[in-house]
Amino acid sequence: MSTTEGSPATSSADEVLAAADQVLRIVTVSTGGRFLAAHLAAQNFNVVTQPPPPINNTQRWPLRRVGTGVVTIQQLSSGRYLDALDHFLFFPAFTNK
Repeated sequence: MSTTEGSPATSSADEVLAAADQVLRIVTVSTGGRFLAAHLAAQNFNVVTQPPPPINNTQRWPLRRVGTGVVTIQQLSSGRYLDALDHFLFFPAFTNK
């Protein structure tokens, strides 16, 4: 995970909880620094990774503490929450109201 404009780094659960109540850009270290984003309504709000710049609100994710050890991850541009389907072969990510 990367803080707002910082360099890519891995994060422990404690670091994620400490980052709650901030707006972050989430970066994938394994794919060369691509940023987590989600399409808008025209493309079914699917979650994707995008290369660096342009920086826009589809790549910004507020983390909010909602309980002890629990945070929500919400896309800034759409207000939808990061979610995943529980499928027997894979867990596709998407945004949900």
